Amino acid sequence: MADFKFYLTSLEPNLSQSIYSQSIGGYCSNSLLYRETTLSSNVGLYDTSFTLNTPQAESWIGWENVFYININNEIIELSALESGTATAIQRGSNGIINFHLAGDVVRASNAAELFNNVVNNEYKQYRCLAVKNTPIDDPSDSEIANDVQVYLKQNSRNDESNIRIAIERPSSKYLTSISTNRTILTLTDTSLSGVYLDDYFNGTYLMVSGENGVGFISDFDGSSGTFTFSSSFSTVTTNKVYEVFPASAQRLKTGTDAPVNSDYITDFSYTNSVNRLSLSDTTNVSNSSDADVLTNDLFYIWVERTLQKGSASFDNNDFVIVLIYDTSG
Repeated sequence: MADFKFYLTSLEPNLSQSIYSQSIGGYCSNSLLYRETTLSSNVGLYDTSFTLNTPQAESWIGWENVFYININNEIIELSALESGTATAIQRGSNGIINFHLAGDVVRASNAAELFNNVVNNEYKQYRCLAVKNTPIDDPSDSEIANDVQVYLKQNSRNDESNIRIAIERPSSKYLTSISTNRTILTLTDTSLSGVYLDDYFNGTYLMVSGENGVGFISDFDGSSGTFTFSSSFSTVTTNKVYEVFPASAQRLKTGTDAPVNSDYITDFSYTNSVNRLSLSDTTNVSNSSDADVLTNDLFYIWVERTLQKGSASFDNNDFVIVLIYDTSG
C-alpha cells in the first residue's frame, strides 16, 4: 500500500537534518519530521483506546502535547496520551479508517519544533517538508497515489499565529534502472533513449548500488540516455542498478525568505477539509499522471507561519497536515 512519510529538507539528498528550523528547502533528508513508535496490540475499526510501545530512542519525551497520531495513513485525534495509553476522540479524522495490527508504526503528528522566534519584517517565516511515498517490503504491493490533496486539519494552537501552506512539485521524478555503460564521469542507460527530454535530470543526484557516494548530474542527453556528472566517481562498474533522486525544492538562504513563484509551486493558501491543495494545482501539470506519486516519488509542502505584530508568545505552534489520495487509478 502507499505509505507517505514526512521528512525534513536539507542541502543534499539523504543527509541528516538535526536542526528542524533549517528545513528550508533543497532535497529530502533522511530525518523524519514526526516521532515514531509502534502499536503493542491490534486496533479494531471501532476501538477508541489502545496502547503504544515505548519509543526505543527517547521514551515518551516530546510526546506530551501530541493530540493527533497517524497509523497506516489514518489520522486519529486524541483526548489523552498517557504512559503509552492513547484515548481517541475521533477515528479517521481524514476520512480513512483502518484495522491496525500490533507492531504497526504510529507517528506523532507534532511539528512545533520547525519554528523559532526569527521572523521577517512581515512577521513571517517559511519551512519546507518533503512528503515521500516510501518503499514497502513487498514491491508487488506498491501503489500509485492519485489525486493527492493536502490540507490543515489543525492550524496553529497559538491564537497569535497562523499557518498557510503551498505545494511544490519536483521538476523530475524518481528513477531506478540498470546502467549499460560507465565511465568515471558518465553513466549510460540505453533503455532511456528517447524517453526523457534533454536536461530533464539536470541538477539532480544519482546513486549506484554498491558504490559509495552520489553523483551530481550536470547534463542529461535524452537521445542516448547518458548522464554526465560534475565530478568523477572513484569506482566504475557496469550493469549496476542505479537510482536518480527526485529534483529538489528551491532552497532558501534563510527561513525568513519566501519561496519564489514558479510553475512548480502553488500559491500559499489557508486550507481546510473543503478547500484543499492538490498536486494538479501546479500550473505545468500537462496530464493527470504528472500529479501521481509512485513509490519513492515525493513532493514538497511549504509552510508559512505568520505571527501577529507585538506577540510575545512563540509557543503552541503545532499544526496537523492531512493527505487525501486515491489508489484505484
